[in-house]
Amino acid sequence: MLQDGLANCGVRSMTGTKLKCVLDGDAVVILPECTEQSLEADAVILSVGYRPVPSMKEQLADCAARVIEIGDGRQVGNVLTCVRDTYEAVKNL
Repeated sequence: MLQDGLANCGVRSMTGTKLKCVLDGDAVVILPECTEQSLEADAVILSVGYRPVPSMKEQLADCAARVIEIGDGRQVGNVLTCVRDTYEAVKNL
């Protein structure tokens, strides 16, 4: 349901994909079949892991113009709090 709504808004979801780097409006990714692809991107949203881990915000600070933490990365919650965090983050891009 959430993925369908994002797709209807033109958001491309790429599961199983690794982000290699972000360069001047392009995101270079490694696809599941281990091929590299450069994508034009206004924003890059990463969803990482199933369990809370120490903040990655500081590690990513030099890699991106703006880092927004959502879900358990910000505060442990449930699916509803994660969806709300995501909505607020995307609304403010």
